Amino acid sequence: MDLILPGIYRITQNNRWGAFKPPVNLYVLADSENALLFDAGYGRRRDVLHAVRELDAIKHIEASRGRAFRLGRILPSHSHADHFSGATPLKQKTGARILLTDEMARVLRSKAAYATAYRDPGTRKSASFSRLHSALNRIVDAVFGQLFGISYVPAADEIIAVGDTLSAGGRSWKVIALPGHCSDHIGLYAATDGILIAGDHVLRTITPWLGPPRSSLTDYSRSLFSLLKLPKLSCILTAHGSPVWEPEKRIRELIRHREHRTRQILSIVNAHPDGICLETIIRKQAGRSDALSRYLGEGWIRLTLMHLETIGSITWCPDTSRYHPSGTHPEFPLIPLSDTDAGLQ
Repeated sequence: MDLILPGIYRITQNNRWGAFKPPVNLYVLADSENALLFDAGYGRRRDVLHAVRELDAIKHIEASRGRAFRLGRILPSHSHADHFSGATPLKQKTGARILLTDEMARVLRSKAAYATAYRDPGTRKSASFSRLHSALNRIVDAVFGQLFGISYVPAADEIIAVGDTLSAGGRSWKVIALPGHCSDHIGLYAATDGILIAGDHVLRTITPWLGPPRSSLTDYSRSLFSLLKLPKLSCILTAHGSPVWEPEKRIRELIRHREHRTRQILSIVNAHPDGICLETIIRKQAGRSDALSRYLGEGWIRLTLMHLETIGSITWCPDTSRYHPSGTHPEFPLIPLSDTDAGLQ
């Protein structure tokens, strides 16, 4: 646990599982009676007890400085398991109330609701690839459910909305929408200091995972553009890794990265006038990557193909299960929001 900025502590849940269960940051916005925990992390007993110990340590630090401390609220950034699984057990340990957006509440109310929200339609896959992938997904879901200690939230204590303001840590935080990585992703922005707590939306050294069914390449691009318009943005606190102290530079890097990846996929399809199937596109893009990287990479590749199809850059033939070049060559596959934004490339 460390004090990142005045009134903001970071608790990191570390583990020995590497990329299978990456370290996740939980941010404590200190307050005497109603402190807020942004992101709840993993829900396994070891992870929860670690967070409780760190909260106790914060309480002692605050007391040594003549300030009271009590955790009153828990708010996940979005409904991915490494961000919400600790919410219910932490509520049981601390008495804190769980805040959710309406969409999060619908998704997290039960195992069945969660499974429905994340059911992959499997579109644009061959029958054999769909069967293999479905079987692999069932195995992955079972393993990760145990590894992450998934615990659902039958009922939120309070429903919040984008645009609401929350007071904690000596600041007023505006709830802002950051869809793309996940459709219900939110962030907290303190305009007076230019601090954004961004969950998974912006990470310092890696790009956020994207994949069906609840990611959107278009939403992600638009959300990144929207961050460039935040007044006085000076720091982004991330859910994985260290803070971003040059936020505009990093946001523009991410925009350019998505543009580059989109052009790569378009080039692969354009090089096959007779059509190319999803499995071959993944192999050509992934190259010599390890199995985990190929599995995770499939998500953004499928999203990119969906986007290119939507804007008319490629077409899909259901009879052959192949993508074909459309013959058009858009200047900007990603949707620019203005002429100035388009110049980012």
